Amino acid sequence: MKKPGRPLLYCFTALLSFSAYSAKAQMPHGPYIGLELKTGMPMNKPFSEVFSQGVGGAASVGVQVGDNSFVDFTGEVMTHGKKSTIKDENFKPKNLLSLSTGFRYNFWQNSEMGFWYVHPRFGLMQVGKDINTLVFTPMAGYSIKGKLNFYLYFQQTTSSAPFAKLSTLGLGTSFNIFTSGSGD
Repeated sequence: MKKPGRPLLYCFTALLSFSAYSAKAQMPHGPYIGLELKTGMPMNKPFSEVFSQGVGGAASVGVQVGDNSFVDFTGEVMTHGKKSTIKDENFKPKNLLSLSTGFRYNFWQNSEMGFWYVHPRFGLMQVGKDINTLVFTPMAGYSIKGKLNFYLYFQQTTSSAPFAKLSTLGLGTSFNIFTSGSGD
């Protein structure tokens, strides 16, 4: 049986490969691979009453599209554990998986040490095993030389299901590895 997401994955891979090749040829900062670690606190009920702070990570590939801007594609996983006050065994840790695309704009990029940036992302999230929803994640942060980043984010889903309607406030750090150019 064919999986419905497989053609989408092939198209995504082809687009990403073409974008990376084009960006490397045209921009001073080639494509980058980003690795992220993050934590997030659920802000809405009933999710925040049952599940604790989440921890997770992400991997992204970004290409430069302007002097101070990049477009990226990101895969993310985060797990929220069950609070210790919940004795019901039906509540298992909640896993969140998402695929998103984002636009990063760097302010004052010619700074000696670092610069501020904004980075909204929009995509799809799978909550648990059976609920898919849209997700929007605006981020703002500080970057050291374009490689080491520290950021604050707010993540919001569009689902109306009680345990899939999420509002999360969190912190993260990421490291970007550029294939050409330095990133600063």
